[in-house]
Amino acid sequence: MIRETSLTRLMGIKAKFAEVGIDLDDFIKDGNIDREGLYDALMTTDAGNMRALFGSSVKTEKGEKVGVATIVLYMAASIMSGLNLCPWASEGCAKACLGHTTGRLRMSTAQKAQLMKALAWHVSKTCFLRQMDREIRSHVRKCEKEGYVAAVRGNGSTDILWERYGVPQRHPKAAFYDYTKAPYRARRAVDDIPNYSLTFSVSERDRSVEEAVKYLQAGGNAALVVASERSDGKHLLHDAKAVAVEIVRSGFHGFPAIDGDETDIRFDDPPGHWVVLYAKGAVALRDTSGFVQRF
Repeated sequence: MIRETSLTRLMGIKAKFAEVGIDLDDFIKDGNIDREGLYDALMTTDAGNMRALFGSSVKTEKGEKVGVATIVLYMAASIMSGLNLCPWASEGCAKACLGHTTGRLRMSTAQKAQLMKALAWHVSKTCFLRQMDREIRSHVRKCEKEGYVAAVRGNGSTDILWERYGVPQRHPKAAFYDYTKAPYRARRAVDDIPNYSLTFSVSERDRSVEEAVKYLQAGGNAALVVASERSDGKHLLHDAKAVAVEIVRSGFHGFPAIDGDETDIRFDDPPGHWVVLYAKGAVALRDTSGFVQRF
């Protein structure tokens, strides 16, 4: 069952709509909100075209070299949209999030697009899921025609339980995969969805590594973002890469490890492995919260 966000909650983030140039009051009449009209306003570009939900990233594009074409959905991360789309995000995770600290996504135009998509999700999950399904079906058809494996990441910068909305179940020809900070008990239903793979993401929280081990013991995987013990200096990125290489060689907490930066194709990872990612961007490289694991 899809629960639409209440008018009261939307009014509480009225300022967020103003940030993207929309007056929420224009879509309210007699206490009711024109959800479809507001959704269309959010998802229509300045050129008058429908804004795509899915896109790509440098990392997902690496998969094309090995025959996997991935589309990824980026929305305003954590509480950036006014309503939390990352309910298990830790403080360190929120600060270091790639959604607003690294690469292409630091651009203000990209941030605005992410915010619009997040607001659209809040406005009408019905419209959002309908568009999502259309784009996934189109991606699968294109991949079949061009000879690629169709892959989908619904949580490029969020942590939504897409299985509860039936998204991977409706598209069995696509390989879905995501990172998550949800405890294993919250997402164990994914074990019964053959085309959806999850990788738990370790944070600075006290029991995070312990939770990661639960995923590993169940045949899942867990990701570590790593860097060197020093958090300043001229060679942070080089040091972080060196740490990642060493952990891949030696393993961690009794489980083997793989290089998670080689590609983003997490659904093809061997079960029961750590996925090692080196810290990227100034914020992550200098993180002292414990989200970035230092060695």
